[in-house]
Amino acid sequence: METVAISVKLPPFWPHSPRLWFAQAEAQFALRHVSASLTKYYHVIASLPDSVAPDVDDLLEPAGDAPYETLKRRLLERYGESDDDRFNALMNSARAGDTKPSQLLREMRRNCGKDLDPNTGFFKKLFLQRLPLNIQMILRANTYSNIDEMANKADELIALSNNGSSSICAVKKVNGDKAPTLEERIEDLEERFRSLIRRPDDAPRTPSPKRRSSSRARRHTSPVCYFHRKFGKRTARDLMAVGSSGKRVRCLFFVQERSYGMRFLVDTGSEVSVVPYNATRRSQLHTADIPQLTAANGTRIDVVGSRELTVDLGFTRPMKWKFIVARIAQPILGADFLRHFNLLVDLKHQRLVDMTSWTFSNGLVKTSNTKVVSCLRHGSDHNLKILEKYPSLTSCFRTSKPATHSIQHHILTHGPP
Repeated sequence: METVAISVKLPPFWPHSPRLWFAQAEAQFALRHVSASLTKYYHVIASLPDSVAPDVDDLLEPAGDAPYETLKRRLLERYGESDDDRFNALMNSARAGDTKPSQLLREMRRNCGKDLDPNTGFFKKLFLQRLPLNIQMILRANTYSNIDEMANKADELIALSNNGSSSICAVKKVNGDKAPTLEERIEDLEERFRSLIRRPDDAPRTPSPKRRSSSRARRHTSPVCYFHRKFGKRTARDLMAVGSSGKRVRCLFFVQERSYGMRFLVDTGSEVSVVPYNATRRSQLHTADIPQLTAANGTRIDVVGSRELTVDLGFTRPMKWKFIVARIAQPILGADFLRHFNLLVDLKHQRLVDMTSWTFSNGLVKTSNTKVVSCLRHGSDHNLKILEKYPSLTSCFRTSKPATHSIQHHILTHGPP
């Protein structure tokens, strides 16, 4: 006779990882001594979220003498990865960048399942190809008993390379016995500045030691500022276009979704919320009324359809929303989602605040130099089509051509220069 423990409580079903969910569920059954197939069946049915239950309404009645085994097999068939999906995931696995090589190995091993031995030479070559070139060279020069030992060694090498790159600095040897003083360095910077703003028809001149010493003496006595003393208040200058201030670093804010395991990019400049096509099954797609999307730079986004998701961001209420499915790499929470659910983005404290219940979900702010598809807009915007004809209006650029207009910014002054 079976003894059933009433304390069995399974987590909500994970459509993105059904095999792992069933492994945890069966571990709970074993610990609570639940062996009856019908009891297991009802526990699984009670754990199905509202986003999954409508898709399995034909399984809501026990079937045969083994209802749990039948339900498990049908759920794995519907939400488990097919052989084609696992093959594509294995061949297109991301390179070791933000993830450790050992974590990358676990992901590849999960994708290949029991069809491929991880210790074969073919699998090792696939794993090595996703590592940085310098790490590959070191690993190929040594022998390892198994691929796990190789992955652990790769973790150590990448950790050492990251620590080394952040602590190495350039050392400049100073010629002579005496280092340049602060005042001499300031004078050198002044001379470089003069060479940058000097008119093209001016010949470069090197100030003599006598002139340098006199300017040094006047620095503390003259009441006139440096630029007026050096160049006069009406000195003519070339027109200069605005240039780039250096490499642009993007600060991106992410929140983790708990039901589907997706990490969403929170983008208040995006009009719509989007999920990647590779994270959606064809049976979940709705292809009616497909909108046209355009990125901020005018690039067209390939839209496949739409999909309804009930996302769990850690708040006290479910958030069901119709997401657009497009061929992008990063899921995006746009302004439509934030406005509908009354969510506030708090970048200073790195969190998303629910203004209805005054609860918050912690996020993560990361800096990145890579381009991310964001600021998505509907492609039917008439104003956007006008801006596409003149890309220079919405982008910064640098040019060496002289300005064709005569407008200059200047400051009105009075009195002697």
